[in-house]
Amino acid sequence: MRSRILGALTAAALLVATPAMAQPVDPEDPDPTPGPIDRTPPVIHIDYPTGGVDGWFPGPRTVPVLVSDQGTAGGASSGVGQVSYKMTGATEIEDMFEGHRGSIPVSNEGSTQIDITAVDGNGNRAEARIWVGIDRVAPTITFAPHLAHGAEYALGQRVLSGFTCWDGHSGVSTCNGNVAAGAPLDTSTPGTRTLIVTTTDPVGNARQATLTYHVQQGTFSVQQPPAISGTPRVGEVLTATPAVFSPEPSRIEHRWYRDGVLVPDADAATYTVRPGDIGRTIHYASVPHRTHHTSAPATSSPVTIARQLLADGPARVTGKARIGGTLTAVVPAYDEFLPEVPRVPAQRPIAPGDTVTYQWLRAGRPIPGATGASYRPGRSDLGGRLSVRIQAERPGFEPLILTSAATSAVAKAPARVVARGKKRGSKVKLSVTVKAAVTPTGTVVVKRGKTVLGKAKLRRGKATLTLRGAPRGKVAVRYAGSATVRKGAVTVKLR
Repeated sequence: MRSRILGALTAAALLVATPAMAQPVDPEDPDPTPGPIDRTPPVIHIDYPTGGVDGWFPGPRTVPVLVSDQGTAGGASSGVGQVSYKMTGATEIEDMFEGHRGSIPVSNEGSTQIDITAVDGNGNRAEARIWVGIDRVAPTITFAPHLAHGAEYALGQRVLSGFTCWDGHSGVSTCNGNVAAGAPLDTSTPGTRTLIVTTTDPVGNARQATLTYHVQQGTFSVQQPPAISGTPRVGEVLTATPAVFSPEPSRIEHRWYRDGVLVPDADAATYTVRPGDIGRTIHYASVPHRTHHTSAPATSSPVTIARQLLADGPARVTGKARIGGTLTAVVPAYDEFLPEVPRVPAQRPIAPGDTVTYQWLRAGRPIPGATGASYRPGRSDLGGRLSVRIQAERPGFEPLILTSAATSAVAKAPARVVARGKKRGSKVKLSVTVKAAVTPTGTVVVKRGKTVLGKAKLRRGKATLTLRGAPRGKVAVRYAGSATVRKGAVTVKLR
């Protein structure tokens, strides 16, 4: 090791001869004999410390340095004039030796660079550089973020071991755990477990860290909640679909609740609705059981045993089924239905607190946005049959849903043609207006018999024609109709 480092140091020095080229000259020897001028720089000999790894040591070290000057071949040495050194990095010091030899102490934690400069009596200069690292601190151990001291895990829960070791100086030599990083921790049985990690660095510093975790009693996860099917009315049977659990329980206990209170004698997967359930909520719970597992019920959504409403007649639609017309939904009178009480006709269709909603239908399908009590047929309704679905809701009751009979096929809007003529010299100016529930489009034609006197397109339901030759007598003004408006005509007498 020492010879390898010395070789590197010689290569790093400027104009430094190898130790084999000459022997050190002791400055206590007699003065050199005069001869040729000394142009050869001194030689720096460094006795690098032992017991380290890649320049790192577990504690303080001393670096011995010896400087010699053999002079120029065939002549005398000018002697070692000055030896100085500069330390940077973990240690910041500049100093010099008293004489041609000395020792440089290195004790600060971290890496220190040492630059050594030697000058002989004739001003020749040599330089050398080395690094010495001191590492007294063992690597740190960090557990993965998903692991925490004192954490609690479920029985059989999959939790992976995870940890890292780090050393900012000599590095990490070993980093091992009693459960390898990435391997699952032991959660097979309840109790307290430990994850132990040990690490060392190359210079022998060691550290151990322990993470403790607890494995709890097993719990069930609900893969699918329970559900209730059936009609929530007195005398009807409600059927429960038990929850699906993981892991699979050894048995499932059935429970039924009325307004959140356990029904004592209801311990099967079915339940017959009783008169005392009217106006109250019923829900079902599946309770799983398995050794070493905590039993926690999974509950269904509640159902309300609602009262019923009964209408005294059907829903109706009034108005004319044509484009631009207005259809109105008529809600029949309705009230609570009590099988054991003689039926008394309802006094009014909608009681205070009730909510009534409407949905207009075309050929039995909902019309988007048509949810008012009235509806004006449009172009898309032409030829179709319309009806309305009425839903009446009262708190604590089942919704009452009624659908009216369909109307006749929706027809085009009727048109009324109005025309006025005004003579101006040899011409007649004829103003025509077509009135309908929707704005008419298309053309109007003016005829006398079979002779066409003029044509014009409607704009906003109006057109103006100029008839030349000042025609007199009766003329027919005909509107050809459009996709939404029927055709129409009027006879005008021109004077």
